Amino acid sequence: MQELWIPWEKVQSNGQKYFLETVRDRDREDENFTVFLKSETGALKIIFNEDMASRVTLDVDSITTRLSNAGYDSTFFENKLLFVIQNSEYLAWLSELSCSIIDSPFNIHYMLVAQDAIIDIIARAEPTIEIICE
Repeated sequence: MQELWIPWEKVQSNGQKYFLETVRDRDREDENFTVFLKSETGALKIIFNEDMASRVTLDVDSITTRLSNAGYDSTFFENKLLFVIQNSEYLAWLSELSCSIIDSPFNIHYMLVAQDAIIDIIARAEPTIEIICE
């Protein structure tokens, strides 16, 4: 089955081009997986409270190939930052790798698409978005 990328409408780029600033992985029990994005006029902090796994792709050629293989072109991503992925190849790969330990109907594959990175996050809850104005 082909992946289906569904825009998560609770956050949009509003014409801004966001670039990856920092990714902070869970270091301690009380911390969360957090992504910081920056644009010319502000920044976003995206916090995943119940993350299970993540990967970051910084290679622009890999990003372009991945988008093309999924059947999407660059116009599909205008004003969109975060997607929920159905029929996730990443989630299927993690399931195989973990001998199905990670399998759960509550796991959701989120994909964040910035100008210079794609970040895949498997989480059990919706992220929290903080808008940081400069």
